[in-house]
Amino acid sequence: MRHQNFGLQIYDERRATPGYTLFSPLQGKVTNLIGVRGDIVHQWSHPLTVGTYAYLLENGNLLWSGRLREGPKHMGGLGGLLREYDWNGNVVWEYRHVGQHHDFRRRSNGNTIYLGWEPLPEAAAATLQQGLVERIRAGLVPPVHEDSPLFRFFPKLKGMDMSHEITDVFRERVAYAQAFKDKLADAREVKPREAALARLNAIRHDLGNLQVVDQGVLVDLLLSYRDVRAFQELIELYEAMPGGVQDAAVVRQQYALALNRIGERRKAIRVLEPILKNGGDAETYGILGRVYKDYYKAAQAQGRSEARAHLEKAIEAYTRGFEVELTDYYPGINAILLLADLGTDEAMHQMDRLVPRVPLAVPRRGGANSIDYWDLATVLTLALLGHDPVTADAMLPRVLAAAEASWMVETTADDLERIAAAWEGKRDTAKLTAVTAALREKEAHLKGLPAAAV
Repeated sequence: MRHQNFGLQIYDERRATPGYTLFSPLQGKVTNLIGVRGDIVHQWSHPLTVGTYAYLLENGNLLWSGRLREGPKHMGGLGGLLREYDWNGNVVWEYRHVGQHHDFRRRSNGNTIYLGWEPLPEAAAATLQQGLVERIRAGLVPPVHEDSPLFRFFPKLKGMDMSHEITDVFRERVAYAQAFKDKLADAREVKPREAALARLNAIRHDLGNLQVVDQGVLVDLLLSYRDVRAFQELIELYEAMPGGVQDAAVVRQQYALALNRIGERRKAIRVLEPILKNGGDAETYGILGRVYKDYYKAAQAQGRSEARAHLEKAIEAYTRGFEVELTDYYPGINAILLLADLGTDEAMHQMDRLVPRVPLAVPRRGGANSIDYWDLATVLTLALLGHDPVTADAMLPRVLAAAEASWMVETTADDLERIAAAWEGKRDTAKLTAVTAALREKEAHLKGLPAAAV
């Protein structure tokens, strides 16, 4: 049966992950970059149907596999033509091998590796066939393990009879997990924040002994406390969790974030250290950068000499976070803002190198078409830093319209004011000043104050 309904069928904003999907239809000759609402944001055209898939490289180019007719017949996942396209669809690299199939990867040294079929000599093929026959016969000698791959060859082998009690328990756990997520989502929507927190605390109380609660349930509750900025409650929940749950990277990250928010910065760094020793990711480096950024702000406010050292550590952490995951703009934009804040010639040069790279990551979250305030504010800030007044003028009304709380606009305005101060006498700050004034006016409106009061 062929499906007749194409395109986006369901969109639930609360449950959808923001960003983009790269999609190459198996019988098609295009690759589409699709937005969260099903809109085609960008498209590449190809001379052949896709072999298996395509993916984006760190430089923003597309690496794609196409299916050659000359390849082996009746083989799945056949490709044969590997191509790299730039954003505008120009071919910048190409390689052919009729036996290429399924997977392929661009390595960090610039080389490309792929899976490839090569015909076996007749003698080797006969040896392999005989070996397979002997292994299958040996596998049929009792006892036969019912989870064995032999079931693929012998469908009449007696299967495992799972009692309905086990399957019923599994279904109940799946249903419970979804119901719990819905319950948490409803609690987070409650206004004001204090009422939402009370609902979350009641949910935690109903869970009883946390040592026997499902790990996914605990993580969902932890993230809900974060979303309502209940950092002390998040810390208390973490400290009551089983040790195995505490060791999960996402749990340790949120614990460190909460510790930093209540001023326990040294402890937050210690919590992140085990993750960093295993390589670290953009999220971990982003939280580490925020810790040093808060150290910097506190030292700067008190006029302490170590402020610059903390600033440089924050820049290093944010930059590292962007480098390990170029598709996450959060550490990149923070590194840029702090480099602008530092304001030295070297920092400005480093900032100018980063500014063109971060916009490549922003579209994954919606970019200029996003409905999220922070995505839009990031596009606006990058336009100002890149001296792009046309984009800045187009984005400002969207940013103002998306602002739901005064602290959101205040944060953006504070960042831009610090940049303007660092740029004074070095670069043109007229547009920065004008945008900041508009943001301050919006901040005052959200606070119910006259514009001149902020």
